[in-house]
Amino acid sequence: MQHSTSPVASAPDGVTAIQPAADLTALTRSDDFLLQLGPAIGGLAAVRPVESLDTAFEPRPGRRRAQLLAIDESGPEEARQAVALAAAHAPQTLVLVFAPQETLPRMSAALRDTPVFAVLGTPIDVAAAHAVLERAVAAAAAMISPAPPATPGHAPPTPPATGQRRLRPLTLALAVLAALAALAAGVHWIQGGAHPPSAGAVTQKPAATSPSIDLSIVQGRVEDLLEKARAAMRARHFTDPPAQSALLFYRSAAAADPTNAEAQDGLRRIADVIVQRFQSALAGGHLNAAALQLANFAALSPRSPQLTDFRQQLLAAQAALQRADLARSQAAANAQRLAALAAAQRAALARAQADERAKAAAHAADANAARLLKLARARIDAGRLTEPPRDNAAYYLAEIRTADPGYAPQTKVRQALAGRLLVRARSARLAGKPDPGDLSLAQSLGADAKAVLAIRSLKATAPAAGGAGNAGAALSTRLRLVHNARPVYPRGALEDGIGGRVIVGFTVDPDGRTGSLHILKATPPGVFDRSALDAVAQWRYAPVRVGGKAVTVPAHILIRFVPPH
Repeated sequence: MQHSTSPVASAPDGVTAIQPAADLTALTRSDDFLLQLGPAIGGLAAVRPVESLDTAFEPRPGRRRAQLLAIDESGPEEARQAVALAAAHAPQTLVLVFAPQETLPRMSAALRDTPVFAVLGTPIDVAAAHAVLERAVAAAAAMISPAPPATPGHAPPTPPATGQRRLRPLTLALAVLAALAALAAGVHWIQGGAHPPSAGAVTQKPAATSPSIDLSIVQGRVEDLLEKARAAMRARHFTDPPAQSALLFYRSAAAADPTNAEAQDGLRRIADVIVQRFQSALAGGHLNAAALQLANFAALSPRSPQLTDFRQQLLAAQAALQRADLARSQAAANAQRLAALAAAQRAALARAQADERAKAAAHAADANAARLLKLARARIDAGRLTEPPRDNAAYYLAEIRTADPGYAPQTKVRQALAGRLLVRARSARLAGKPDPGDLSLAQSLGADAKAVLAIRSLKATAPAAGGAGNAGAALSTRLRLVHNARPVYPRGALEDGIGGRVIVGFTVDPDGRTGSLHILKATPPGVFDRSALDAVAQWRYAPVRVGGKAVTVPAHILIRFVPPH
């Protein structure tokens, strides 16, 4: 993008060309922004487009006009840095920031504590921006305009007959310097007028700690004012209280008689006091108090060669304070982040420990269940199904169910106990003996409901005492196998040459299907159980009828596994 400095507009013959009152450096990379800025300036300033801050602050010898800097569309942090650099490198340059309308509140908040003159919206509102630029040019011009020198030996003008004094040159100079001091101290200010800017221009309000300079004077005879000043000096009331200070009386005497040597000497001595207070406040980190003292010093000694150095010291202290605040904020954020991380790590460690404890508890529960299950199997093999108390198969299975209900290996043992209980209950029924609770216990262990019902029905079909065994045997002997599936010899047992025996208990329902299969006894245990159960599950019998009605018949069978030689 090609930029060129806007020349002074040429005028037609007979018309005087309008000379710009200020130089405006536009920090932008947008041609559209420059095109919008031109009508808003309206000849108030000569525009110099630049694309970097380094270029913006290059020295320009011979330039005595007021200086303005317009920053286009930077983010809040970049804008703050640019304003700080402008204050450090060109303290007499007024800064205006342009930002999109939707970001104006955020940008204004970010720049609230910086010496920016105004924040305006883009696209540029020509009328509003022109009004703000007029005030900015006037303020910038006031910053570089020297106070009118006093002519030695020239008597003050005669006051009007009304008794009201005319505004003296020193008073005018002090008023101008007050504006200069307020701006140098970081006041966000726009000159008021009859037509304030529209909503498109957002002006910064003064911070609560902005310096306030009292430039009032009191009327009276010069000798009386000097006497009051001397008394205030003896009482060390140099600047406070403002209404009884030596500063007020010396300033009033100088306003009444600018050539009065005692008044001028008094103001110089007070300026020295103000410098000491400024340096003391600066050293103590009281930057608001230092800014106030510097503003007073600028009003009293506008041409002092120390003024620029004092301003730079204050700006450096303010920047250091901002850096310290930022460092503290970052340290607090880091501490908070580390605390959150530590809390998360503690929580993760607690969860891991809880998981480990849960796993250890589960492992212990499984080990205990395995021990109880082994005892239950041994008691079934020994025929100790429900007796003796606290040392029988039913007791150990109940302990497993209480301690670890989900322990899967207990299912087969429960089925085996239920089968043995059904056989014992059937024998008791056929013998005419009362049921000691075997059927109920077998049913709670998962025995087939039809098998339980079949055993209960034996009471009605059993003959009188003495013939019960023959009738029960008759039912079992009437079973006729119509479909036989041979058991599969387990491969491991076959390879090792192991043989064994399995007694399978089961029922034959009215349709001839086998059900309620369970192991009554197995030697060796657990080797041939599954092969025997799978084979009997596929067997089919001819239905057994009693009184013309098919009934369920309990039965058991011995299956031998003999390895080949």
